[in-house]
Amino acid sequence: MTNIARKRPKKEIVHRPLDSLKLHPAHALFPELPEHEFQALAADIDANGLLDPVEILPDGTLLAGRERRRAVRLLGGKTIACWLRKDLAEAGPDAIERRVIESNLDRRQLSRLDQARCFRRLRELARGELGARKVQGDLRDFLAKRFGMSGRNMVRYEHVLDTPIEVQTAVESERLKLVDGEKVAGLPADDQERIAEALRRGQDPRKVVREAVKRRRPEDGEPCLSTVVARLARAIEAADRDLPGCLRREPLGDLRPRLPALLNGRTLLETLIRVIEKHAKSLDLPIVRTTNNKTPRTKRKPK
Repeated sequence: MTNIARKRPKKEIVHRPLDSLKLHPAHALFPELPEHEFQALAADIDANGLLDPVEILPDGTLLAGRERRRAVRLLGGKTIACWLRKDLAEAGPDAIERRVIESNLDRRQLSRLDQARCFRRLRELARGELGARKVQGDLRDFLAKRFGMSGRNMVRYEHVLDTPIEVQTAVESERLKLVDGEKVAGLPADDQERIAEALRRGQDPRKVVREAVKRRRPEDGEPCLSTVVARLARAIEAADRDLPGCLRREPLGDLRPRLPALLNGRTLLETLIRVIEKHAKSLDLPIVRTTNNKTPRTKRKPK
């Protein structure tokens, strides 16, 4: 019996006025091309024509080809060839946003932190979409391959995104090592702001971060409570973000090697919560009750 290959849908190419196209919000993740690259693109289109149509939705939303549209406008064009992506319009908003991001990844040289922003968003979008497909290895590593980076390093850059912009800039310019930028992400917010203020005053990033981390360590070299809790909170936030999608894709997985650490982690969290409850009043925090604690009954007034 002969196998008949499924035919790909034919591309529907239309011509639309440049002014009728609107950018998808996800384009905000990406800066415009450097001027010399943009001029080279315009010169190529002027010499050879527009070889690849831009991609749009039926309502005129531009998915891929922002710089090509800009170059055609510079050359005096009024209309542009467009690939009408009805398939993406039917697939839904997540598929649309993913296409915008991926089209820019293929065409731009992005900084590591720009890549980390895209990685973070692609991972969020992938939760539902990858539920129907088998992914070899961890989702983190699966997506990080798009950027030519290990999943572990990509997550380090992602952590730096949660630091003040001054710290991010120092990491981008290599005035601060990635590992030190990640240390800042693990510090409490007030420490991060002090570091940012010092960097705004022009102080050496490495020295500022080193002193801030040192202040958070007692004389024996062990990290202090606030640093440990900050790291723990970050890990819980990441698990809360990723775990539901992982459980949908592989409900059990091989958790046996991790069970001792997980069970110990439950004990540690319960201990921490009891300490917080004990000192909640002095810390001006709302009372937190664990599931094992009995809610105190309100005393009835005597009749």
